[in-house]
Amino acid sequence: MDIEKKIDCPRCGKEMLQVIICKANYSVMVDHCQECGGYWFDRYELDSLLDDIARREGLPFNTYTDDEQDIACPRCGGVMETRLLYDVKVDLCLTCEGLWLDRGELADVQNAYRYFHNTNRMVEIFHHALVLS
Repeated sequence: MDIEKKIDCPRCGKEMLQVIICKANYSVMVDHCQECGGYWFDRYELDSLLDDIARREGLPFNTYTDDEQDIACPRCGGVMETRLLYDVKVDLCLTCEGLWLDRGELADVQNAYRYFHNTNRMVEIFHHALVLS
């Protein structure tokens, strides 16, 4: 885990703190805004928090059209666009592929990810049972 230059929050402009988020055998250092509660994930950091499937396959971002003003990437200054990640609106940098999650969106993404993969697993089990019968 490298300590990177501190960055400012893309929502409220306050300097963010680097925090470590741990899950099972993985820990990731991310930037957190104590003012607005958002999190900045550099490329692949969120994948590492989810599980082996996310690390292997990547995250499925879908386009989303809205009238909200795009924000600037706190890492590289590039344009960030709103995308859907498991039906959760998130902000993705088109240049460095960093990811901004507003307050509450990290839990929403984790819950949606579990639901998506548990549902797919149940479909596979059901399909397999049908094939065997």
